[in-house]
Amino acid sequence: MKNPCLAFGMVLALAGAAGAQTVPDDALYARGAALRAEHHDADALAIYGELHARTHAPRALAQVAMAEGAMGQWTEAEAHLIAALASTDPWIAERRTPLGEALATMRQHLGSLVVESNAPGAEVFVDGHRIGPAGTQALRVMMGTVRVEVRAAGFVSALRVAMVPVGGLARERADLAALPSAVAVVATEAPVRVSAPTVAASRPVVAGPAPERAGSARRPVAIASLATGGALLLGGVVAFVVGRSAVDAHDEDAACPGTASLMQPPSCQERLDRAALLEPLSWTLMGFGAAALATGAVLLALPTGGPRGERARAVRCGPTAGAWGMNCAVRF
Repeated sequence: MKNPCLAFGMVLALAGAAGAQTVPDDALYARGAALRAEHHDADALAIYGELHARTHAPRALAQVAMAEGAMGQWTEAEAHLIAALASTDPWIAERRTPLGEALATMRQHLGSLVVESNAPGAEVFVDGHRIGPAGTQALRVMMGTVRVEVRAAGFVSALRVAMVPVGGLARERADLAALPSAVAVVATEAPVRVSAPTVAASRPVVAGPAPERAGSARRPVAIASLATGGALLLGGVVAFVVGRSAVDAHDEDAACPGTASLMQPPSCQERLDRAALLEPLSWTLMGFGAAALATGAVLLALPTGGPRGERARAVRCGPTAGAWGMNCAVRF
């Protein structure tokens, strides 16, 4: 269906072009009608707007409203067409019926909105465009969901979302909070000197550094070292016993030749392999376990406190070169 505002505007423009107007005005009205027919409504609006600004003719204002309606600017189109219809101009009187139908079409896209506020001089903005002051007066806006903002000097702006029914009325209230007053800072001509209060001289008291209690931090480490050493030592003993048991089982089995024999049945070879693996492992575990036990014992034996300047004690452990085991040294 064609836009009624477009159809009415074309009829009115073409009909008005034959009226008794000056030649320049007739040419502009005709040019505007041709642009509307080609759907160049923005260009036509510019021409009609220039005509109305120069002549203040109700006919030009009606054509402005028709172009705005074709562009979907319903609030502006309604306001301008109402103002044109209020005129007694003969051109308007001859076309009052089609103009009234165009106005009814415009109102199918509009509703009313009342926004009240506690802030004096508050203004209402809908979808970023100012539409009027806050108060009890109904403001014409597009129907549907709109974003309402209330602004006032010296107050924090408020945002609302309103649902405006077609031909109906929506109400909103925005109580704005006042902005905090600015604090004025006044500079004096001369700097103000503030003297510190006199304090009676007294003998300075110098607090020495608090002695560090290293034992409080060493004790958990010592306990963990003892526990780890015990577990490693126990694991080494178990590995040694299991390895020796494999060797004994090999020696007691009549089907197994001596350990020096290179030809061993699979079961016998399996026992020898197990013993060969577990024996060095057992000595390694027992060596590390003994080292951990010694470290824990030394940490527990060290003093629990002392001044920071006291020479530190140290315990260092490491593997023994050329043998299975650990060497530990304690420095006092």
